Amino acid sequence: MYFLPKLWTQFAINYERTDSNMRFEVIENKEDYKIQAILVGVDMEQVNIDREDHLLTIAVNIDEGHIKNEQYQLLWSEFSAGPVGQKLERKFRLPNNINLDEIEATLANGVLSIKLPKQAPNKQRIALKSVLAS
Repeated sequence: MYFLPKLWTQFAINYERTDSNMRFEVIENKEDYKIQAILVGVDMEQVNIDREDHLLTIAVNIDEGHIKNEQYQLLWSEFSAGPVGQKLERKFRLPNNINLDEIEATLANGVLSIKLPKQAPNKQRIALKSVLAS
């Protein structure tokens, strides 16, 4: 697992990286965090996003897609997010202030966007009780 000091301190997010070509950025505003990944040539059916507690996993299976086509022969392509047959995967440890039930993801124009809404801190005042010595 890699820790990026700036990411860890500012966004409270760390990630695990495999040998993937998946590139991402993390954005923060007042209401939420957003993870964006470049996935050129990837269809929604190839993307799996899973969450287990505060661990978010993005997995992409690169298939033959546009390479196998009866109308033409592909000679060279750099459009794909990775080599055919490769599985791209990134794992993100999410901060505690994420509303885990409201996470949303979209894939449009080759960009995967995952919105991670913040939730207000759960503050509680603890009442002191007196204990009488016997």
